Amino acid sequence: MKYLSNISLLSFLMLMACEQVVEIELPEYEPQISLFSYYYFEDSRIEAVLFKSFPLDSLTDYDFADATVLMYENGQFLAKLENNGSNSRYGYTDLPEIISGNTYMLTAQAEGFPGVSATQIMPYPPTATLSQFINNSSVIVDDKRQDIFKITLEDDPDTNDYYEFRIFTRDKEDAPYGNWQERNLRSPYSQVITGEKILYLPDNSFNGESRQIELFSNSRDTTRLQIRVLINAITRDKYLFFQSVKAYQEAQYNPFAEPVIIHTNVENGQGIFSMENKTEIFIE
Repeated sequence: MKYLSNISLLSFLMLMACEQVVEIELPEYEPQISLFSYYYFEDSRIEAVLFKSFPLDSLTDYDFADATVLMYENGQFLAKLENNGSNSRYGYTDLPEIISGNTYMLTAQAEGFPGVSATQIMPYPPTATLSQFINNSSVIVDDKRQDIFKITLEDDPDTNDYYEFRIFTRDKEDAPYGNWQERNLRSPYSQVITGEKILYLPDNSFNGESRQIELFSNSRDTTRLQIRVLINAITRDKYLFFQSVKAYQEAQYNPFAEPVIIHTNVENGQGIFSMENKTEIFIE
């Protein structure tokens, strides 16, 4: 046994003596355009934010002041987004009606960068109703009583759908022009992914079926406040983008976590272009 141990030690020392430092030549970094744009149904405008990607050891200015950003509908030119003076934001007001089921594309071009594009289909509004609202229920989370919202979804069997849930309140005395305040939100439904005051849900467990989803929010005084429940039909890309960002945040300080690649639907670049449609439920 001692003889074998000596051989093992000798083999290890020989390997150490033969160790070489290999320098790997990395390809030259090629900067890209990063594009971020979300279109909400209630808006009559669209805005896109552009940044330059750059290597970690670079201090290059990341704003774009001279890009050309165009929007197309079903392959036909729709609008040119103009820079609003902030160097990175481009927008267009008073868009023609955005139609559910139509295909929309954003393109961005700037000197010295490959042009980028991203395409989305405008979702149809979700079919959702409030089955039951329980104010100040017996359910307690973090020492606070919960309002329970039971939302029934009628899912389309012909599409893969993705839903987003948000809840807002405002003082009744401020209606109809007061600002809505977004509230914390959670759900016991196992398929729900929790974001910052937002819940996301794919229909892969109930495609084409009716499904009731329970939402919990810290109890509010309904004699004083209006409550607005917002259910958005979002694109698959927005769902995957959020899912990957959440995974990245959870893995950020975990040395044993697998690397996370942030989802993008931007061709030749990075970022996300998404569109969404809504159904609203008001509780007085």
